[in-house]
Amino acid sequence: MGSYSGGNIYADSCTFTTQNFILGDNSTDTILNSLIQDDGNNIGLTFFIGQNASLVSDSVKIEPFESLDFCTSGSVVNGNITSRAIPGNVSFYQEDPAHPLPNILNGSLVTNEAEHYGISGDLKISGNFVCNGIVDAFNDGQVSDTKRSVC
Repeated sequence: MGSYSGGNIYADSCTFTTQNFILGDNSTDTILNSLIQDDGNNIGLTFFIGQNASLVSDSVKIEPFESLDFCTSGSVVNGNITSRAIPGNVSFYQEDPAHPLPNILNGSLVTNEAEHYGISGDLKISGNFVCNGIVDAFNDGQVSDTKRSVC
């Protein structure tokens, strides 16, 4: 994905409609009671928090239409992820694969039928992991011919 420089944001009760929601390295960010969704012109959403970011979050809703690329670089996102269509891909990736940091969701992940779940590094979900449909593939971020069902 690459690296992005810092910055600061304070958002309360906002709706972000975009293809890429990116909070840079070393940024100071507060996101409360807000919705982050894709822009309708694209079927996917990238949600990215850079390394060493200071994130305060509560009641964040992340709603990709179909596909989601998600990276928290060790920050905790307090909220839920819900996909709005099928099928899709959900990827939990690393900004720096040589120095992986966990992706942490303090909330639930609810998806419809997924073509692919990719996980690179540690993934921590403290809520429910709900898959409404058949999962075609679940892997550890490596390309593989093996497909394992998880739901």
